Amino acid sequence: PPAMADRGHAADVQYELGARALRKQQAERAVQHLGRAVELAPDDAASLGLYARALLLAGEARQAIAILHRLREVDASAPDLDLMLGMARYRLEDWPQAREHLEVAKEKNPGSGRIRLLLGVVYQELGDPARAEAELNEAVAIDPTLEVPVAYRLALVARDENRPEEAQELLEAVLTEVPGTLLAESAALHLRRLRRGDAGRWQGYASIGYAYDTNVNLAGGDDSFGISGETDYRGEFEAGIEGTALERGPLRLRVGYDGGLSAQRDEQHLDIEESEVWALASYQLTERAGLDVRSGFEYVWADWESFRRTISVEPAVQLVPSRTLFTRLFYRYEDRSFFEDFDAPSLAPLDRDGQVQYVGIEQTWILPPLPRLGRSFARISVQYRDEEVDGTEYDSHGPIYIASLGLGLPYDLFFMVEGWYERRKFDNPSILESPQLGDRSDRISQIRFWMRRRLSDRLFASAGWRYIHWSSNTPTYDYDRHVADFRLTYRY
Repeated sequence: PPAMADRGHAADVQYELGARALRKQQAERAVQHLGRAVELAPDDAASLGLYARALLLAGEARQAIAILHRLREVDASAPDLDLMLGMARYRLEDWPQAREHLEVAKEKNPGSGRIRLLLGVVYQELGDPARAEAELNEAVAIDPTLEVPVAYRLALVARDENRPEEAQELLEAVLTEVPGTLLAESAALHLRRLRRGDAGRWQGYASIGYAYDTNVNLAGGDDSFGISGETDYRGEFEAGIEGTALERGPLRLRVGYDGGLSAQRDEQHLDIEESEVWALASYQLTERAGLDVRSGFEYVWADWESFRRTISVEPAVQLVPSRTLFTRLFYRYEDRSFFEDFDAPSLAPLDRDGQVQYVGIEQTWILPPLPRLGRSFARISVQYRDEEVDGTEYDSHGPIYIASLGLGLPYDLFFMVEGWYERRKFDNPSILESPQLGDRSDRISQIRFWMRRRLSDRLFASAGWRYIHWSSNTPTYDYDRHVADFRLTYRY
């Protein structure tokens, strides 16, 4: 834009200072001076356009959008208006709006490889790999200097489309062309994941650990059963394998096995051995929707004596509005049998053989990646639980609320925090306390912190802490519990 316009001397000085700072990539100084220029000359199109560029450089995408809308009111034909709006929406990961503006920018400037590159990324994020590849290939045909970033993005498309060999070849080319850059570091991370078999058909793991527990019990995740009140240390071992048994078009069948052993130091009668086989069938209806059904058979021993058998079925609907947003609607049915002797009339109310049902929704957001950091996510789940058993002690129902946050951190660290709140309203008073207390009513609060670090491509170390506060109007079931653990896991 011309250096002198109808801005007035003071506004023109600020404009020139801001333009000079922008040429030197001094974002904060550019924003300061150009913001002042816009205050002095609010209807000057040149100042508004340059101010928007400075805001984009400074990472202030939302403020840039507001300025660009003002620019459109002043001069709808301003240069690169739709391109800048598209870039701002791109920075905010508003992919539908980014596509709309960038498509307009492409029509106005069909010879821009950069616009094609941005559109390729947008279509990839919108779950349209064919359009993404078309735009990316056109970008490098127009501007060969974009070969490296295009290769990186084409590699991610190939990975998502289950073409691991092509993805590896493209990522290796990125490493060769721009070694030591942030793009190369990201390519190396994706390459390691591909090489260690993340996209393979079969995977396995084995882990060994040690834990401290202030309330050892037999129930695992359901702490209302087998409360001991005893503090103990235990060794833990887990192993499992899973893989794709069938894959035909949109249909996929995965099967797996998981087994575990926990051995208490002192309370050996509370040792747990568990084993589960499972199958997961999934069918992709469209690029944005799918169905899956998981079934499992679990058998648990307590000190090598049969304790519990569970058969479960869990159908679900998966919705993917965008590459960063996942919704899951599910129903889960469990048929459980406990191998305890409740034949005596006085023990019959404690018979917990029966069914547990869940219905719920999970919403997961993949958070924007930051330089040198891994992927992060946030998840919220709302569920309703209903338990109906042969005895009268455990018939209950109530809501469950779960919130989780997972963060990829430097040095190959991953951190997760999870909060859980549940209310259980029971149908009867507990036989373990006076009936005058009324029907049993429990509130369960949990918080869990967990940290994992990659030691090598296949070896991981993790540590966690979980606190449970179980509040009940029946004193027998009112308690606190702390569990801390450390483990090493090898994946192959």
